[in-house]
Amino acid sequence: MPSLDTPAWQLSAVALSEHFRSGRLKPSDALESILDRIAALNPKLNAIVTLAASAARKAALESDDRFRRGAPLSPLDGIPITIKDNLEVAGLRCTWGSRLFARHAPESDELPVARLRAAGAVIVGKTNCSEFAMVGHTDNEVFGLTRNPWDLQLSAGGSSGGAVAAVAAGFGPLALATD
Repeated sequence: MPSLDTPAWQLSAVALSEHFRSGRLKPSDALESILDRIAALNPKLNAIVTLAASAARKAALESDDRFRRGAPLSPLDGIPITIKDNLEVAGLRCTWGSRLFARHAPESDELPVARLRAAGAVIVGKTNCSEFAMVGHTDNEVFGLTRNPWDLQLSAGGSSGGAVAAVAAGFGPLALATD
């Protein structure tokens, strides 16, 4: 397991879960490390198109409390995760990368998102995708191009390029995507 000398944004979901269970790291501290990373790099990458920092902080504090009581909900409890912008998350816009849905904010979660919440995962925000997730690169008229974190001259590729770029850049160890 990586030591605590490793920044939390660099840790895998497994390592984070082990640190949370052992009490060496709190979910809220891991989230702050990731939010700092997002603030520093997302303006260049455009991977996260809707940040849910306040809701994520609340969820992370609730996870802190469950770990303090020795009652985590699952191995995913406290793990930061991003959700592709074609999957509905209650209260967060879901545009499908299309101007037609630029203001759409669903009232309920899609089933995989609901299951992640029930497991205690911390939803950090929504990641960019191609319009209607139909093109093999991540660019749309609502949010623009997502860049590759390893080479900003390149796109992240795939309709889930925002999700892939987010994980590669340390914006969370996991992402829910559709390809």
